[in-house]
Amino acid sequence: MVNSASSNFGDVLTSITMEIDQPGADDPRFSYVVLLTPVFSQIANKQAESCPVTARCVVNDGQFLVIEEPRRTLDVPGGSSRSEYVGFVLQSTNCARPARCEQFVDFDSVARLLEAQGTLTVRFHYQLHADGERIAECRMDLRQSPDAPYVPWLADHLKNKGWVLLPCRPDQ
Repeated sequence: MVNSASSNFGDVLTSITMEIDQPGADDPRFSYVVLLTPVFSQIANKQAESCPVTARCVVNDGQFLVIEEPRRTLDVPGGSSRSEYVGFVLQSTNCARPARCEQFVDFDSVARLLEAQGTLTVRFHYQLHADGERIAECRMDLRQSPDAPYVPWLADHLKNKGWVLLPCRPDQ
């Protein structure tokens, strides 16, 4: 998030949604649900024991801890930028366009939908009070290597690990 309205005044994020590029006119769009803090640590299990009372801490593989905190108002100080990890529940009950989200039923169906194509494109629509609407787009190449043919792998990886890091393509 970047506040370009004024260096003298802060700005407030009023809404953020994530849209997943799918065939068809209206792409599924999901609302921001939680703030996330990812922690890679050798002692993730021990750190999870002191999880804040208002948060949920999830340990994966014993070395990856995710701290989920309730959604809150996000502000951006004047003339600055800020980076936050926000979480979206990819389920029909959290969909801004219910007719386009009927296939987002459970973990397995979502994972299969995300890996259906060799490229995954997501758009983050965020509304700042003073700056107005901004859109950030990220295209992710799901091929194991740039020269390899696409072979679906994401769903199995998510099922085994529970998470994945996918960088945006460099041409973005």
